[in-house]
Amino acid sequence: MMTVSEDQKLEALTILVEECAEIIQAVSKVKRFGVDTTNADTGEKNGFALTKELADLLGVIRLAEKHGAIDPPSEEMIECAMARKQSYSSL
Repeated sequence: MMTVSEDQKLEALTILVEECAEIIQAVSKVKRFGVDTTNADTGEKNGFALTKELADLLGVIRLAEKHGAIDPPSEEMIECAMARKQSYSSL
């Protein structure tokens, strides 16, 4: 069994916060400039950059779970969250 320090848990949470901020930025660029617009600095389309950031976020979530910083949500919790979102949106 892996021993995880409180410092490692805090580091995982800090990285999680940073990744969430990067998702916000990537979504904002898609909304502002379009999914197929190429970023002049990176040469990547905004949609692809968002996909990469989502992969980073999912990876960090798994690391945070592995290090005991967060508990993984159950499928039931995810389904309930989706139902809540759908109840007040057009999704």
